[in-house]
Amino acid sequence: MARLPIPGSDDGTWGTILNSFLDVSHNQDGSLIPSAVAAAGAEQTANKGKPSGYAALDASANVPRSQLANVPTAPVQSVNSQTGAVSLTAADVGADASGAAATVQTNLDTETTRAETAEATKLPLTGGTMTGPIVGFEDKGGQVFNVKAYGAKGDGVTDDTAAIQAAINAASTVFGTIFFPPGKYLCAGALVFAANMIFSGYGATLLPQDSSVNFLVYVGVNLSGYVGFFGLGIDGSAMTGGNSLLVMHNATPELTDIKGMTFSNSSGPALFIYTAPPTLMGSVRIVDNYFTNCARNAGPVAVIDAVTNSKISGNLFSGSHEVDMDFNGSSFLDINDNVFVNGNSIAINGGAYNYSVNIRGNVINNGAYTGIYLYCTTTPSRGVIIDGNIIDTIPSTSTANAAIHVYNSASTPMRDISICNNYIRNVPRGGIDVTLTENCIISGNIVENINTGGTSVEQAVVQVDTGTAAPSRNITISGNTYRDDRGTPPALTYGFNATFGTGSVLEYTRVLDNDFSQAVDPFGSFPLGVGVRFAGNLGYNPTGPQTAPTVPASGTALTNPFPFDCNVYTSGGTVTAIAVGGTTTGLTAGSVFVAAGEMITLTYSVAPTWVWIGN
Repeated sequence: MARLPIPGSDDGTWGTILNSFLDVSHNQDGSLIPSAVAAAGAEQTANKGKPSGYAALDASANVPRSQLANVPTAPVQSVNSQTGAVSLTAADVGADASGAAATVQTNLDTETTRAETAEATKLPLTGGTMTGPIVGFEDKGGQVFNVKAYGAKGDGVTDDTAAIQAAINAASTVFGTIFFPPGKYLCAGALVFAANMIFSGYGATLLPQDSSVNFLVYVGVNLSGYVGFFGLGIDGSAMTGGNSLLVMHNATPELTDIKGMTFSNSSGPALFIYTAPPTLMGSVRIVDNYFTNCARNAGPVAVIDAVTNSKISGNLFSGSHEVDMDFNGSSFLDINDNVFVNGNSIAINGGAYNYSVNIRGNVINNGAYTGIYLYCTTTPSRGVIIDGNIIDTIPSTSTANAAIHVYNSASTPMRDISICNNYIRNVPRGGIDVTLTENCIISGNIVENINTGGTSVEQAVVQVDTGTAAPSRNITISGNTYRDDRGTPPALTYGFNATFGTGSVLEYTRVLDNDFSQAVDPFGSFPLGVGVRFAGNLGYNPTGPQTAPTVPASGTALTNPFPFDCNVYTSGGTVTAIAVGGTTTGLTAGSVFVAAGEMITLTYSVAPTWVWIGN
């Protein structure tokens, strides 16, 4: 038979006993059972005014004295012979009996409330253990704000905008956490937030509906505080017109965490963190998020501009319609271990003003344009490392560029660029292309099957270009390897090539120990400046006999005109001295070694002949 718990006993089973008691007259949703209500009403009517039954109230809703036992017929005049101001003791009021009764009633009230709360939040209590989906939890610190406590339904139908905004507003006063239980939260309008709060909602998805505005918008005004986003999903399927899902514009907190989020089906950028360079925003950590089918109407998918001391790591970009990741004006930025698959544009896109950027260990598969693209039209970037990335398969399109393309149309060079240890395979044009750079290292890269589009444009494993304003210089290209498993590669497939603007040349460049032997032409034809040296390249060095330059006048120095070292064989004539690099060799005939860019001087009365053999 159902009963109430007994105070002081029934330890560990209060929930079970209460549920059994409540089940007699309550449905699972907490509503009363009609038959139980009818039975209770009949029983009350039958026993009204009877001994051990129910009191029949008078017209004033009071219990008549006639139905109360041992009630004095006159008001109490004294207690223990005391009148006036009376001091009562426990004995005077029967503390043992009444106190126990009060304790029983208090405990019953408490347990009934807890049982009703459990029923309302659907936390079934079985054997004292809570089971079932947890919709709410007790926040003993007063800093967790459950959106359902503010009226959100999370049913994907009800407009939860006002309820969620109310929770955000409440959390903003105490550095609180806005908690989203699992569910789908439809939002007809935008949500705004400021610094010093955390959004948490693993298993919860927000469904923005208003295409005319950005959805989740930061409205802070200074670089202070913290904002964290953890586990929420934002699905922009209902939005059109190019607005963003999450925007932090012009001012961000000192630190922002975006982790474990799912951004899907955005019309415009899924994530937009931006201010105008060279102003810097706060630090951002964008880690382990999933971006899918984003930037349907406008891109890029993720804009991260003008941040400093920031990390973008472990994210998955899939099926993007525009540029996956775009960054500008940022410093000390680490972009590592991200995966980009089935995109329709550029995976990693970097613009001007960037300083000290590390792009490392990313995997780019089946992109549509370029894997990694650094471009500059104004202030060039400086100090960029592109290391250990995999770029596999860019579909054959006429608009595609090199897999790694460093493009600079400014009047000054990009400086201090390192492109090393990357793996590039099956790309429609070239492997690595750099334009107007200084102090650049391209080393240890493996490239397979370039020029899969078979275009008539020159394609190279490594290409160096210049602008019209300045030469490219101080470049080392070493230890790179090209492989081609297609049998007969398309024509115009080069190992190394260079193109130049009017009046520009390649200067102080070393092309050493590369294996371009499987290219149709290991090296293209281009003008050279001073300090260019080719050596140890398979498929090119040694270059063999060259068309010898004209023997200069006696005592006049001639700089080696070839980009590779040569052995020079002198014979005949009347030669009194041969000097190399300004140092007399002691020879008057025979072979001397003249490095690329080095000078040779012959002193003679009758001109000799010579043969140049390239190394």
